[in-house]
Amino acid sequence: MDTPLTEDGFYAASVARNIAVGRGITADGLTRTNGFQPLFTFLSALMCFFAGGERVLSLRFVIGFQCLVFLGTALGVGGVVSAFLRPDDPGGRKHLFLLTAFCYLAFVANLMFSLNGLETGLLLLLLALCWLHYQRGDLSTWRGSVILGLILGLLVLARVDAAFLVLILCLDRLVSGQGGPLGRRVAQASVVGGTALCLSLPWWAYNLIYFGALEPTSGRAQQLVAFVPDRLAQAFWALLQVANPWLYFGYFDSTVTRLCYLASSLAFGGVLYWSFVARPAGWRAWAAGGGRSVQSRTLRFGLYLCAHVLALTLWYVASSWATHMYPRYLAPLALPATMLAVVALWRISATSRRVGNTLTLALGAPTLLVLVLLQSGGVFRGNPMYREQLQLVREWAPPEDTVAAAQSGTLGYFREGVLNLDGKVNADALRYQGRMWSYLCAARVDWLCDEPVYLAQRLGGDPLEHGWTQVARRGLFTLYRRGEACNR
Repeated sequence: MDTPLTEDGFYAASVARNIAVGRGITADGLTRTNGFQPLFTFLSALMCFFAGGERVLSLRFVIGFQCLVFLGTALGVGGVVSAFLRPDDPGGRKHLFLLTAFCYLAFVANLMFSLNGLETGLLLLLLALCWLHYQRGDLSTWRGSVILGLILGLLVLARVDAAFLVLILCLDRLVSGQGGPLGRRVAQASVVGGTALCLSLPWWAYNLIYFGALEPTSGRAQQLVAFVPDRLAQAFWALLQVANPWLYFGYFDSTVTRLCYLASSLAFGGVLYWSFVARPAGWRAWAAGGGRSVQSRTLRFGLYLCAHVLALTLWYVASSWATHMYPRYLAPLALPATMLAVVALWRISATSRRVGNTLTLALGAPTLLVLVLLQSGGVFRGNPMYREQLQLVREWAPPEDTVAAAQSGTLGYFREGVLNLDGKVNADALRYQGRMWSYLCAARVDWLCDEPVYLAQRLGGDPLEHGWTQVARRGLFTLYRRGEACNR
């Protein structure tokens, strides 16, 4: 129940389990929701179905599925890099393929992103497949355009903000000289975009019909359009974190962790300079060829992926106050970062195989340390919602009573009758932000359990004023009960 599974991952698990047991698309078993990314959640529902809906076994099946996705992404990234560098001998190509796959699996941030109980790992797999197709597929044919559109449609279903990459690749098909006359290029761009739209259309229709908006409630719950300088700073550190996937310190909220990311970035930049500028042999040839060679198409897609990450950065800095989510939002940058690291290692190994192997093992060492720390529970505090919030509710609230919480992911997965209050999986709650006591009264909720900061946001400065009395505390969480009075 602990890291790398996240609190938000339990929202997806709750929806998946309810689908699997026949309750419909809901997080609490009663209220329809769209606060999830559809492709991963419906695939997780299949895992829950195989597990018979049993809660812990369902989680094990979902984690097993994520492990397979993680391995598949490593193999996909290995295919991209081995085709890009093209060693002359078959043994060298196999060595490079395995080196890339090993590095992807050994880099600790990749592991944390891929096994978080959310869609991030599946998104990275589809991005790797898209890169492979763009690198090797014949995009000048209608078949190649349809396949690209299908992959992009799955990407949007995996995470809706992948729409930025769909737009970028449609523009690529429109302006690329490989497609022939303008009319043919317009038709190919339309095929790519239209195929992606058709594949993802059921999700957009579901959102519009039942919720009146294209954006899921999980996004709307964290949306606040404003220019906040601190968001720029947080986005900068998030980009550094994702650009150094061999490191992981949790959230970058201390001077020490920021200095580590900064030092690692400077060292990585120096290695890349030595690899690609000081020793440029073959680099210009890779970028040449009018965009037709495997190498030039590999580089072009890498630039498009970086442009996609830049668009994501600007979008979330402008629209989202949830800065702690920025590393996960910007996770696609981990793919080119991992690939560049492997290319640098390969070039270093060409000079000294011993130095290259030593660096490879050194970059993978933090993963072993993190795995030990995760198992020991001494540094990473684990899931306080499971250890404290859930246990506190089990101790005091009768099973038949409804309990509310802003952070309701873990609690709602392991307990029936939990009402979400932050709006991520409950659209009704979004309409009552700022006067949540009215919603709780109308919904006849008798219990509320959360951290003090979230309680203050929902109950105001004086919970007694609205009929709520503190009952018990456990760790970070406080449990309140509503009295007979109901102040609307």
